[in-house]
Formats: sequence, C-alpha cells, structure tokens
Amino acid sequence: MSTRENTAGTGVGVGGENTTRAAPSAEGQVPAYVPGRGPPLPALGLTLPRVNPDSLAFIIDSFERAAPIAGDLAGLTHPEKCYYLGWTNDSERRAIVSYKAVFNYVSPDAVERWEAGVVDRRAVWYREEEADRQRLGAAVQAAPRMTRSGHRAMMARLP
Repeated sequence: MSTRENTAGTGVGVGGENTTRAAPSAEGQVPAYVPGRGPPLPALGLTLPRVNPDSLAFIIDSFERAAPIAGDLAGLTHPEKCYYLGWTNDSERRAIVSYKAVFNYVSPDAVERWEAGVVDRRAVWYREEEADRQRLGAAVQAAPRMTRSGHRAMMARLP
C-alpha cells in the first residue's frame, strides 16, 4: 500500500499509525469524534413548538366572514375563518387575522387548544339545548288541554 492511499476508518492510517479518523476533505481535516462533546440534546416533548416565542398574542374569539372570490367568480363570496387576537402586554391592542396568517401571531398549539375548546363549548351548548327542548316538551305534555268551551270563555273575556 502506498503512502498516498486513504485507509481512514480501518484503524490503520498512512504510515501505519492506529487511527479511526475520517478521511481528510479538500477543505481541511475532519476533527476526530469525541463522545460526550458538543451541545446538549434538546428535551423531548409532545407539545408543539411555539412559532414566535416573543409573541404575547392570544386568541379571544374566532368567526367566519364573507371573503371575496377573485378571478372568474369575482363578485361572489365564500366563508373564511378569522381569529380575533389580543396581546397580554398591551390590553388595548386587538387584531382580526385570517386563518392563513394566524400562525404568525400565535403557536399551532394555541390554535389547537382554542379549536378543541370551541368543540367542547359547542357540545355543551347542544346538550343544554336538548335538555331545554325536553323540559319544554314535558311541560307542554303536562299542561291541561283547553276545551272548546274554555277557549270560547277566554275569548269572551278579551276586550
């Protein structure tokens, strides 16, 4: 084997020395790997990262608005989801932001938590409405029926 052949990674280097270094590149030498050196690994987590950790925005409400359609269907509208945002460090600052730009202000985790809360609030509202309908139906069933003669008497008392 000539002295110019590369035997990196084999444990035998040029001139017979014992090494496990990577082959030198055209730019320069590749440093040897030393276990335990380098930056610490980030902590593992299941939460979504914040897009802008400096942002103090939060979602106040969400709604749909009529957005114009461009192109061949100009003049028509379609529903577009918007978010009403506020800031914790400036209580008077508010903004209405399209669903396309909301991630510029709040994290995906915040939007996900907001939407989950909307679904939960909607489910509670439907349960309450159904309970009200059942109570009203029971009250109507329990009310005494008016007879024809009772109706005539009631109508006679009206001015």
